Amino acid sequence: MKRVGECCGCSLCCRRLVIPIPHPGAVQRTPLGIRVPLPVVVNPDLAHFYRTRGLAVRPDSVEVPLPGGAPVQLGRQGSQLVVRVPHVCAQLDKHGRCKIHGTPDYPKACAVFPRVPEDLLDVADECSYRFEGETARAPSSPTPSPSCGSPG
Repeated sequence: MKRVGECCGCSLCCRRLVIPIPHPGAVQRTPLGIRVPLPVVVNPDLAHFYRTRGLAVRPDSVEVPLPGGAPVQLGRQGSQLVVRVPHVCAQLDKHGRCKIHGTPDYPKACAVFPRVPEDLLDVADECSYRFEGETARAPSSPTPSPSCGSPG
């Protein structure tokens, strides 16, 4: 499958966080949010992504601050078990634009999003990306949504 489209700067992917988990009981509530275990070997790009978003990265876990009552949803993304949480990236300015887009600090995970059609499950109706030959979702429109602007 081939990803087509361009980032329209809507920042929807910067307002949600999808974290792979090994099993449903792996997510722990903390007084300030949730704690999720990390793999034994943490990819440096992934650790950079989490830190850049404002998360606390520990040797064996990542801590996600959440406002009281924020929903924590367990689900699947493809064959991977995941937890989905609302989390606004620390790099968004007051207008919803990324302060580090196009700089060396911009995480690789952000630059390659979406990698697979499943990445669009939470933002499919509004994201300007789509996949040719995809089966995960049919694009709602070949053009960006009205909420889209230029990235960064």
